[in-house]
Amino acid sequence: MTFSIIIPVYNDNGTLQRCLQSVMAQSEDDYEVIVVDDGSDNGVEIGDAEKVCVIRIEHGGLSAARNAGIDIARGEYLVFLDADDFIENDTLSVLSETIRRNPDSDIIEYPVYVHEGAPDAYMLNFEDKVYSNLIDDYWLGCKAYMHSYAWNKVYRRHLFDEIRFPVRKKFEDAYILPLLLKKANSVRTINKGLYHYMWNADGICAKADGGDLSQLLEAHVNTMEMFQMENRNGFSEFFMYILNIQIDVYKACKNIILPSYKIHSFPMDLNMRVKFVLYKMFGLKIVCRLWKLLS
Repeated sequence: MTFSIIIPVYNDNGTLQRCLQSVMAQSEDDYEVIVVDDGSDNGVEIGDAEKVCVIRIEHGGLSAARNAGIDIARGEYLVFLDADDFIENDTLSVLSETIRRNPDSDIIEYPVYVHEGAPDAYMLNFEDKVYSNLIDDYWLGCKAYMHSYAWNKVYRRHLFDEIRFPVRKKFEDAYILPLLLKKANSVRTINKGLYHYMWNADGICAKADGGDLSQLLEAHVNTMEMFQMENRNGFSEFFMYILNIQIDVYKACKNIILPSYKIHSFPMDLNMRVKFVLYKMFGLKIVCRLWKLLS
């Protein structure tokens, strides 16, 4: 079996039907679907969907549900879908053909329609490219930290032999992708297939508070330290991306989590240039304080 498709569900029966229908409509049929009912109030309804296994666990959150699916998955590759999202027709066929032509692929990433249904929706596209230097070229060069989503990727099953999503953590994707990159030999990006990431006003991103953003910041700091990124090309841009998260954390709860690093200039817009200059002149805490006062 090629794919194990893992779909966590928590009180999402309405959108789950659309998600399952998008899978059932695929021309590729070498897959299993594992729907993990994360302790939904009224159970899970799958209708007449075929090739679907439903397991129920005590409510433990998104990570726990994904982990339960991983534990019983039989496919050579894992695919994660969120119940309120769906995939475009023939996406699985595109991924299957990519695997057939490139059997050494450990992780395959494909395009996303991000925040579909919101005013700021946009297409995230990729070029057809293989990355073997996964930190310098993929994480920093391709800016994978900006799209570390679990669900627009296909993973060789063995990458998860000793790795699971961190339970009770928000933004769990940012924690786990760097760990998978430590085990993988290559990541391949493609410009076909499409994941529809639907905007959810009640979702984690929309309602993230200071504690949630602190966890996201912690994940990125862990990655910086794990891979000793300070002297790598692209680190300064990664740092400034994280600095924006640190500013939001400081606004919410006045915590400083991000260590100070020496960074260098790179092309940036005016807003980021101001933060960059202030950081270089006065340090991290002053930047956070000023942005809190200005907001």
